[in-house]
Amino acid sequence: MVTKNKMVWSPTKSNDFKNIVRDIKKLSTSGIYSSQNVFFKNDVFNYICSLESDSSLDYAKRNIILDTLLCARKYSPGTEVLLADMIVSADSYNTERVCRISSGEAASLTKSKIKNRKAQRIFQSIVDLMGTTGRIHITEEPISSTEIKLSEGCEINITIDHRFASQSNVKNIKFDFVNVCIIEGAPASVSEINRLLTHCHENNTVLLLLARSFPEEVINTLSVNWNSKKLRVMPYVYGDSVYNINSHADLAAVSGAIPVSQMFGDSLSSDLTEKFGSLLQFVNREKKVIAKPTCDPKRLINDLKTKLSKVDWSNHDSVEIITRRISALSDKTLYVKIAKSQESWRIKNEIDIAIAQYNSYCRKTIIVKRNGKLEKLPYDIYKKATELQNTFRTLTEKIGGFIVYCDKKH
Repeated sequence: MVTKNKMVWSPTKSNDFKNIVRDIKKLSTSGIYSSQNVFFKNDVFNYICSLESDSSLDYAKRNIILDTLLCARKYSPGTEVLLADMIVSADSYNTERVCRISSGEAASLTKSKIKNRKAQRIFQSIVDLMGTTGRIHITEEPISSTEIKLSEGCEINITIDHRFASQSNVKNIKFDFVNVCIIEGAPASVSEINRLLTHCHENNTVLLLLARSFPEEVINTLSVNWNSKKLRVMPYVYGDSVYNINSHADLAAVSGAIPVSQMFGDSLSSDLTEKFGSLLQFVNREKKVIAKPTCDPKRLINDLKTKLSKVDWSNHDSVEIITRRISALSDKTLYVKIAKSQESWRIKNEIDIAIAQYNSYCRKTIIVKRNGKLEKLPYDIYKKATELQNTFRTLTEKIGGFIVYCDKKH
């Protein structure tokens, strides 16, 4: 008879998170005073960030929840709020159906989730001015009252060649009018585009020249002539990141330029002026240009929206790329400056959440049954929160247990 010791892992139901979960529940009702701030439901991410830990174990537990909420927040502001509600609630969400709702109903549903009345008013102003398209920049500023300013101009994610930029003073340069020439591919030499450069010199043409890349010879020639004020040709590149791989198509849509392509028998040595497009109120910025379009990109925007509707909600990268393109093609940018105060961080947070939820509602809405009542939620935010809830519960269920030794007799 032989006796052997065997180690066995015996899991236990973990209560390690009960204190944090209890506090998150309070956020939805009375709020919690912590770190000289009062936090409410929409502030759940900020509240967890502010928690101070007495021990390394408490700090580790806090970080597990914080990492989960951060993942939700990075996907879309407001996802962390629904996720926190799912984590602390025993309620089950039963899907009824997926539907589309009007922008008016989407705004109403979104406003019902905003606690701060000032944030509600600012959100309504944003919806009235922008709808579901356009870019919104929200900042806290040392001003006396909130300012909302609408600016016209689309954004195209193209970058001026770094070698040209280092040799020429083009930072934030502005032009009332620029011509646009788009090359699908890259010129091989100066001689290949000599006819184009001669035209620009003789007609004093300001030209945005876009290509995949430029040889050193071309950059040096353009730089020397730019600095001597003989040419106003700016070499831009695209396709060096996933966010600008289709920027030539976006630029063509807003400028009316016809891309020069060898696939269609085009030659760079021919007369390219017939393929020129144009932009108004042009401004060069870091990694982008801002300009007023001369052509309506509505057709491309509709195609992108159709493509977006067919993308799997879990493919976050693809969703973000398409969403960025749609936003950039809009000729409107709304600048919201919130007067900095003790409450301004909360107002900004609620507006960020509201805009994300409103746009999500407008794309697709899901109707779920919770405690016998039907509730409309933004589809992609709900799906992401559900996925992260399952991940979180699986993780926490594996936490807690002990090793036991047992004798095994043969």
